[in-house]
Amino acid sequence: MRKNKIFQENCEYVYTYLDYRNSFYMGYVPYTIFKKRIIFITGCNNALIIRRIFNWLIARKYISKTRKLGRVVYLFNPHSLDTEILKPNGRVVFL
Repeated sequence: MRKNKIFQENCEYVYTYLDYRNSFYMGYVPYTIFKKRIIFITGCNNALIIRRIFNWLIARKYISKTRKLGRVVYLFNPHSLDTEILKPNGRVVFL
């Protein structure tokens, strides 16, 4: 139970830090950039925990995943859920 609470707090710290530092303006970056930031924020070098935190951010749709030039790149967008409006034709428009 305690480990789960610590994990949840670490995830919230990472999200808050990335939002505070305006990481959205980094654009599409590879996983290694987020990995280095998560290591800096949490102070933990365990690759499993870092990847688990990263997957937590993806599951909550704070990070979107796409392929560009044959590479998988990620975009941090903390406000994606707040600013999406679904049009009747099924298209998503960002405010």
